[in-house]
Amino acid sequence: MRTFSIYQNPIEGKVYVDLIDQASSVSLKVLNKKGKIVRKKNKLAIRNTISFASLPEGIYTVRVENESKVMTKKFLKL
Repeated sequence: MRTFSIYQNPIEGKVYVDLIDQASSVSLKVLNKKGKIVRKKNKLAIRNTISFASLPEGIYTVRVENESKVMTKKFLKL
């Protein structure tokens, strides 16, 4: 896993998370501003869609990790 991208930022209903290369051991966690996990997904594909329709407005952190690397990016939900 080299990097990932998030698009549609700011978002309203869903966000797209794309990995540069696929790895079966990659997982994704979305944390709210208090650090609570609000979404979680294991075994990511190259392209992933995460729904945020039921979550309140605010700043969220996407954490993508495998056994050797952790990467984070922030986005705004309107």
